[in-house]
Amino acid sequence: MNHVYGELLNRFVLLAELTPEGELLSANDRLLHFLQIESTAREQPQPLSLWLLNPVELSHALAQVQNKGEWQGQWTFKVGEQLTNAAVTLGRLEEAAKRIYMIAHPLSPSQQLLERFRAVLDETTDLIIVVDAATGRIIDANETAVQQLGFSRLVLLKRHLYQIDSSFPLYTTTTQWQAFVDGLRREPQQRRSVRTSLRLTPDETLDVDATLKLERYLDQEYIIVIARDISEQVALEKKLDSKEKFFETLIESTEDTLLLVDKEGFILYASPSCFKQWGYTVEELTGQSIQKLVHPDDSDFFEKVFKEIASTPKKLFKLTYRSLHKEGYYNWLEAQAKNLIREEAIGAILFSAHNVTNQVLAEERIIQALQQAERLNQELEQHKAELIASQEELRQTNEMLEKNNAELKKINQELDRFVYSASHDLRAPIASALGVITVCKMLDDIDQIKYYLDLQEKGLKKLDSFIQDILDYSRNARLEVQREEIDLQALIKGVFEQYAYMENAERIDKQVHIEAPVPFFSDRRRLTIILNNLISNAIRYSSSRREHPYIKVSIKITENEGEFIIEDNGIGIEEKHLPRIFEMFYRATQDQAGSGLGLYIVKETIDKLRGQISLKSKYGKGTTFRFVVPNLLNQTPQAT
Repeated sequence: MNHVYGELLNRFVLLAELTPEGELLSANDRLLHFLQIESTAREQPQPLSLWLLNPVELSHALAQVQNKGEWQGQWTFKVGEQLTNAAVTLGRLEEAAKRIYMIAHPLSPSQQLLERFRAVLDETTDLIIVVDAATGRIIDANETAVQQLGFSRLVLLKRHLYQIDSSFPLYTTTTQWQAFVDGLRREPQQRRSVRTSLRLTPDETLDVDATLKLERYLDQEYIIVIARDISEQVALEKKLDSKEKFFETLIESTEDTLLLVDKEGFILYASPSCFKQWGYTVEELTGQSIQKLVHPDDSDFFEKVFKEIASTPKKLFKLTYRSLHKEGYYNWLEAQAKNLIREEAIGAILFSAHNVTNQVLAEERIIQALQQAERLNQELEQHKAELIASQEELRQTNEMLEKNNAELKKINQELDRFVYSASHDLRAPIASALGVITVCKMLDDIDQIKYYLDLQEKGLKKLDSFIQDILDYSRNARLEVQREEIDLQALIKGVFEQYAYMENAERIDKQVHIEAPVPFFSDRRRLTIILNNLISNAIRYSSSRREHPYIKVSIKITENEGEFIIEDNGIGIEEKHLPRIFEMFYRATQDQAGSGLGLYIVKETIDKLRGQISLKSKYGKGTTFRFVVPNLLNQTPQAT
C-alpha cells in the first residue's frame, strides 16, 4: 500500500527536499519534468528561487518554517516563458531537522481564476457569479449571491446561467449559448450591461442591474456576472409611474389652467382646461405668445411682471389681471408663476391660473358698501371718541374718589382705634399716678414713699414715650420728605447713646458695619424715628439669659438705595404674630411695656420714604429687620 501511495505522490504531486537556505537537494520525477530539469545529478545544489516569479516569497516562507515549523501558500513558477500557479506546503523533516520538504500541486486554469477573484467574491455586497463561457455552467459564486438567490452553493453550482436569469430564455441549447458568447465578444471591451431579473422561485424574482464581462485566462474564457439588487429602485420607479399617471389625471381634471412658457413668453404646454378658460384648444395655444391672452388695458402691467419673472429663478409671483376670451369678453384671472427654466425636469416658466371674475365683482360691490360704511363709521368714531373722553374723565374722577374714600376709610378706622387705645393708654398712667399720690399721702415711711414714687416715674416715662410716638405718627403723616446728606456713623452712634441707660443696654455687644462708597441723602428725622424704634426694641427685647447678647447694624449704600439690617439674638417673635406685627397697637408680647405704635410708625415712615421693610424672626433665637429706602443723591423727593 505504501508503495502505491508513494507512486501516486511521485506521479501527481510535486515533491522536493530543500536545504534551510532553499536550495534544491532532490525532487521527484513530476517536479523534474515540471521544472524541465533533465537530471538531478549536479555538483552543487541550485536555489529553488531560480524558478519562482517572485524569489522573495521563498525567503519569507523559509523564515516562517524556521519559526512555526510549516508554511502554506501559493507561488507562481516561471519555467521558460510559461507561468504556472501552484499551491505549496513547506515543513521540517523530523528525521533531518536541517532539511525541509516541499509538496506542491499546480492549479488548473479555472482554479487559478477562482483563487484570483476569491477575495473580491467573498467581500463585496454585489452578487458575483463566475460562468464557464464554453458551457454556460456556473462554476462559482460569492456568499452574497448564494444568500440573495436562496440556493445552497452545491445546488447553485449545478445550474446554468439561463436557469437563474430571465434574460436568457433563448440560450438553452449549445448553439444558442455560443451565439450569445460570440455577441459578447463583439461588445466594446467585451462588456454588456443589462437590467434583468434573477429567479428565486418559479413565482419570485430579484430585480438587478448586471454587468457581464468576458474574461480570458490561460486560454480559457469565463463570464464574470456582477449584479446589484435594485428591487427597491424598481418598486420606487413603479410607484413614480403610478404617481405620474395620477398627476396627469389630476391636471387634466382640474379647473385651474396650467401653462409652461419659455423665457420669451411662448406657450410650450397648456392643460386641457385652457379651452374652458380662454376658448382655445391645446393645439391652438401651443406656440402662441401668452400676451395674446391678456386684456389690452393690462398688457403693459403683465409685460413688466413677466420680464421680472423671466429674470428671477424660483421666486413665486402672484398677480391678478384681466384675460381675453376667444369670443371677445374678458375674465379676471388670479395667477401664480415661478421661473423653473433651470430645473431639468421642467425647463420652463410655470403658470397656474384660475377664474376669479365672480369673486372680483363681488369684491367691487363689497368695496362700495364698505366705502359707504366707512363714512358712517367715521361719524360713529367721532361720537365714540367724544364718549370715550367723557368716560375717561369720569373714570379719573371715580378713581380719585375711590382713592380718597379708601384713604378716609383707613384714616377713620385708624382714628377709631387710636382714640380708643390712646384714651386708655393716656388715662392709665394718670390714674396710676393719682393712686400713688393718694397712697403716699397716707404713708410716713420714706422708703415706701420712694418706692411708690419710682412706680410713678416709670408710669410717667411710659406716658412720655407714648406721647412721643403720637407726635412721630402725626409729623410723618403731614410733613413732606426732606432731602439732606446724612452722616450714618454719627446717626447710629447717637441712637445707641440715647438708649445707653435702658435696662440690659450695657450688656449688649453693639456691632456696626457701614459700607458707603457714595454719599447718602434722605430724610434725617424720619430715618432717626425708624432706627430709634428698631434699636430700642432690640434692646428692650434682648434675652437676659443669653451669655453674649448682641445687636448688629449693617448698612450698605449705593447710588440708588440704602439697605439697613438690624439683627439681634433676643427673645424673638412667635410665628403666629408675624403677619400682624406692623398693625397699629398690636403687641406681640405682654412681658414688656409698649404702646403698640412703634412698628406701625416704622412701617408708615418707610412707606412715606417709598421704601420697603421685611423681617425674619425665630422665637427664642432672635429677630432681623431689613429695610431699603431710596438714596436721594441724584433726585428730588416727591411730595406725598
